[in-house]
Amino acid sequence: MTFVAVTGVVLYVVAMALVFGGTAALSFATAPTTFRTLPAVDAGRVFGKVLRVFDAMGYVASMVAVVGAVVAMAVEFTTPGIALLALAATIHVTFVLLRRSVAPKMAALKPPETADEERRWDPASRAQFDALHRLYVRLYTS
Repeated sequence: MTFVAVTGVVLYVVAMALVFGGTAALSFATAPTTFRTLPAVDAGRVFGKVLRVFDAMGYVASMVAVVGAVVAMAVEFTTPGIALLALAATIHVTFVLLRRSVAPKMAALKPPETADEERRWDPASRAQFDALHRLYVRLYTS
C-alpha cells in the first residue's frame, strides 16, 4: 500500500469512528440519561444543543470519510474500496438531509422551552414535530 492509500484509509477510519462512535454515545448514553434525569422540556433543550453540535461534527466527519475513501482508491479501484466510498457517501447524504431538511422544519415548529410553553403548544404543531422527530431518529438509525 502506498503512503497516499494509507493516508486515505486512516482518514476514513478516524472519520467513520467519530460518526459511529458519536451516534452510539448519543443513542445509548447521552439521550437516555438526559431524558431520564431532566424534565422533558429541559432535556429537549439540552439534548437539542448537543445534537446540533454532533450534526455539525458528523457532517464534516462524513465528508472527510468520503475524501479518505477516494484518496485510498487513488492508486487502484477495488470493490471493497467502492463499498466503503458508497457507505461514507450514504452517511454524508443522510447528514445533509438532516441538516438541510428535517432539522430546520423541526426548529420552525418552535418546540417549547418552558413548561408553560409546553402546556400552550399547539397540538397540530406537536404532532408534526413528533413525526419529524421520528423521521430524524429513523435516519440516524439507518
